[in-house]
Amino acid sequence: MTTLDDITSKVVDELDPEAWQVAIEQLQRIAQAPPNWNSYGALAPAEAAIIGSLHILLWFASNKKSMPTVVPMSNGGIQLEWHYFGRDVEIEVNPNGEIVVFFEDALTGEVLESHSSHLIGDNDD
Repeated sequence: MTTLDDITSKVVDELDPEAWQVAIEQLQRIAQAPPNWNSYGALAPAEAAIIGSLHILLWFASNKKSMPTVVPMSNGGIQLEWHYFGRDVEIEVNPNGEIVVFFEDALTGEVLESHSSHLIGDNDD
């Protein structure tokens, strides 16, 4: 099985080191969570969700974009989230690798949701 270190060791030189460090530490802690990590029957994080989240983090870091907070989901997925000045962006990486993006602007009332039919990891070795 490919580890997070295997994937990131090839590209870390190109990333914002401080933002990358925080995000990858969050993802590593989540990746090690056992089943029932929340004491309410949560599933352990799925490999497709971990790898998919890593791909998204790599894109944001390598493009010098603001890094998200990384949080586990009880269904085995992982959520990447940004909350700024009444605006919320959340990217869910579901256990099967499917991506769901939510956006809400509390000031304007605008709400958007998009589901990706592309599953992250489909073409990974």
